[in-house]
Amino acid sequence: MVDELRRSREAKQYQKTVQETAIDILYRDYETRLDTDAFVEAINVLESESKARIFTRLKADEKRDRWFEVAIGTEVFPLYQTECN
Repeated sequence: MVDELRRSREAKQYQKTVQETAIDILYRDYETRLDTDAFVEAINVLESESKARIFTRLKADEKRDRWFEVAIGTEVFPLYQTECN
């Protein structure tokens, strides 16, 4: 019984911060869509709890991409590159 309570308490003690969740999303959705400098700037932007919270609440669509572009000051590469003929 004591071990169960200890494990339960330990599990509750660590919850990801909103910034950590935002960085997880950044890696998942933008790692291949940003150059290294833009990626580092994105991390700097997401250090702010309020910006990280907004980022995590936005749906993964063009609106989030545009919000993110304004926040980091650079263009996000499109998901799919198309050739122009």
